[in-house]
Amino acid sequence: MGRASSSIFASEGAKVAIVDRNDEMGKSIEDEIRALGKEGFYLKADLSNLDDVNQIVPKVIERYGKVDILFGNAGINILKTTLDTTEADWENLFSTNLRGHFFLTKSVVPAMKKTGGGAILFTSSTSAISGEEDQVAYSGTKGGIISIVTAMAKDLGRYGIRVNCILPGSVDTPLFRVWLASRPNPEKALAEVIDAHIIKRLGTPEDIGKIALFLCSDEASWITGSAYRVDGGYLVRH
Repeated sequence: MGRASSSIFASEGAKVAIVDRNDEMGKSIEDEIRALGKEGFYLKADLSNLDDVNQIVPKVIERYGKVDILFGNAGINILKTTLDTTEADWENLFSTNLRGHFFLTKSVVPAMKKTGGGAILFTSSTSAISGEEDQVAYSGTKGGIISIVTAMAKDLGRYGIRVNCILPGSVDTPLFRVWLASRPNPEKALAEVIDAHIIKRLGTPEDIGKIALFLCSDEASWITGSAYRVDGGYLVRH
């Protein structure tokens, strides 16, 4: 989803900073954007490491002079039940999926205030609402995203900063494929997942990138504190 969003934002004229902890992935996205004749650069950082987090905004400002948009899309999952989830699992999920996004936002707000505002968007999940079997800690982090978006929208609106999140359904990403491979019968599991959506297909990363572009654009200038379902109708049925 981050890869597709980076290309979509760049194609619309954004100067993109790609933040990833995977060199191969980050550099390949940078190459894709430059192949489009657009501007983007890869910045290595791990959102679970606050030292890394605190270096992101200064490096982006050094390169581009300002930050107008933050799309917090980093996320990991650990497939464990309530009884199987360890303290280490809990800390790993919350440090990446929730804590890292909070402190990255705290870092970017002063820069946005200086330029009169900006747009902040996070990726939550339908799991934030429905909860999912074997994903209790993950569901907790994604529910936390909705809560901090509501609170941040109230805190930051006075500075012209909008804060929203999106709730993707089952999107065909590497993370989804890891979950699928963990099922006893992946082919059957895939069919069941597709059937759980009113629109009978998996989402694509581009589906997410397009709504992310809208919510961060001037066309969404009166939208803040919202959690947008981009889920093919999954939550309607659950």
